[in-house]
Amino acid sequence: MSVAPPSVLYVEDDPVCRDTVAAFLGMHELSVRTAVDAYLALVALSAATPDVLLMGLAMPGFTGPDFLRLIRTDPRWRELPVIVLTARSETGSVLVDLGVREVLLKSATSQRQILEACLRACHRGSVASSRAA
Repeated sequence: MSVAPPSVLYVEDDPVCRDTVAAFLGMHELSVRTAVDAYLALVALSAATPDVLLMGLAMPGFTGPDFLRLIRTDPRWRELPVIVLTARSETGSVLVDLGVREVLLKSATSQRQILEACLRACHRGSVASSRAA
């Protein structure tokens, strides 16, 4: 019996960044779905909850913190591991309060570091889920 690869939903409005990062993660055995805005991210989350949510802070339709506040109201996504990949260096403690696991600065983070952050988040999420069971 094969185990499904860890799944990532990547919400990013910049098509170059979205396609490049998604392709890299996919080459490293992660199952990646993408969304260009908050609305499509909600549709994707409703269809299937990923192991980790990777997202930017600037997205059409919502600010990153507003989107996180919204998804945290739903029990299905309250504990969903979230990694923020952003161009902003000033992120503030609000993201920690909203359960963000890691904040990665686009200009200072390699694709390998993004992959490692996703794998760490998936692993911690699966450990927490197995403890809750």
